[in-house]
Amino acid sequence: ATSGDTGKAALEGYKDVKQTKLLVFYPDQGVSVMQKLQMTTQQGENVKVQAIDGNFDDAQ
Repeated sequence: ATSGDTGKAALEGYKDVKQTKLLVFYPDQGVSVMQKLQMTTQQGENVKVQAIDGNFDDAQ
C-alpha cells in the first residue's frame, strides 16, 4: 500500500521484470492528483495499481 511517491517508485522499479508481478493499492482519497496520475499511467506488463475506498490504513 502507498499514499504516493513510493507507489510510483515501486511500479517503475518492477515494470517488465520477468517472472515478477506487482499490485499497488492506494487510498482513493489519500493521494494527490499528480501522484494518482503517476501511478495510474504507469506502463509495464506485470504491474498494476488499484484504488481502494478508504484511507492509508485501510489500504495496508
